[in-house]
Amino acid sequence: MLFPVLFVVSLFTAVFVCIKVRKEQFLTQDAIYWIAFSIILIVLSLFPGISAFFAELLGFEATQNFIFAVFIFLLLIKVFLLSVKVSMLERKIDRFIHRYAIDKAESEDEKEKKD
Repeated sequence: MLFPVLFVVSLFTAVFVCIKVRKEQFLTQDAIYWIAFSIILIVLSLFPGISAFFAELLGFEATQNFIFAVFIFLLLIKVFLLSVKVSMLERKIDRFIHRYAIDKAESEDEKEKKD
């Protein structure tokens, strides 16, 4: 029962991401992650033997547990990448604020000298 649902959800995700990319509401580099995520899930849903093989190889009692573990692992990777991106943006904002404050203070000093 899980595999048909997994296929439909994966296909929906891939189509949704493609629509967002076409409307330019999504960066291509982010879309690549989600398309790859969808492809992995589509492959796992179309060929349940792959999931069963890896589930048995890695010691999972049920194939569904393996699929959920894959979901969790891929989403944790995305969370980590987003955390890195947020940290970089915060650092850029701090630098911008500092430069802006310095430039504003310098321009006010120049105005006072002219007056």
